Amino acid sequence: MWLIGPLLLLVVVSLIIFVADRRPRLCAETSPWDIARVAGAFTGITGTLSGFAVASAIFMANMRINTGVPEFEIVMGMLLMGFLVLMGTAMMFGTMPNNPPTPTLSTAAAAGEPPSPVLTPFHALQHRMYILANTQYYIGISLAWLALRPLLMALGMETVAGIFSWLLLFVTVAGANRLAMYVTRLTHVRRPVALLIPVLGLCAPLLYRILAVPLWPALWPSSNAILVFALIVCAFGLIGFAVNTANFFSYTEQPLATTGQVLREKLLLVHVQATACAVALLWCAVVFA
Repeated sequence: MWLIGPLLLLVVVSLIIFVADRRPRLCAETSPWDIARVAGAFTGITGTLSGFAVASAIFMANMRINTGVPEFEIVMGMLLMGFLVLMGTAMMFGTMPNNPPTPTLSTAAAAGEPPSPVLTPFHALQHRMYILANTQYYIGISLAWLALRPLLMALGMETVAGIFSWLLLFVTVAGANRLAMYVTRLTHVRRPVALLIPVLGLCAPLLYRILAVPLWPALWPSSNAILVFALIVCAFGLIGFAVNTANFFSYTEQPLATTGQVLREKLLLVHVQATACAVALLWCAVVFA
């Protein structure tokens, strides 16, 4: 029964962002970043973080055996999920498209004509893959960092845990805002629509948890809420990895119609928005536990 509420919330938020993105804007073929080089740097970073996550989980396992505190199981579960997602993220950054079949600037742009409203197939793929990889990075980091509050509570550090509740809220919103920045810079989505990602991603889960759940307690898991929402967030990581692979299978150098490219970007926008919402739900579960 409780699963209906969060799923309905995710669907509603996804529909709002999908409908809001009605008119694509003109988008140049270049980005402010050397995506291939940045992706190479992130490959090493995510690999290191995934190793840290699994090492921390092993440490938590020893703590669980020595102390018998059940909360350590939650921390271990979140760290191991973060490890899986971050390993997938490293693979996604490592396979970032970096060998364009055509020059970076189109013939029209080189001739001084206005840029095409549609990216070349290569740049469209590269931009989508980069946003997907950063979304995965956001998921992995969130799973690992949101485990800090349950860890501090298990250690009896309630004051520090309270401070970290607000620090982790900032991390959650800042991460969603970074995703909105990538969506704005690398797709045809207009800036006001992209800015809805952190706003809807935070406000909708908060209203759901603060207003709806007290009225209908059945809309919230009766036990293990943190692990349940961590699994939902992890599921978005699995979806992102599958979409990343599917995009490579479907890649073609033939130019896409404007509507086809815009539709793919709209679906990516929906994925990013739903992910931000799911992470905020996990934050609510961690704080209201």
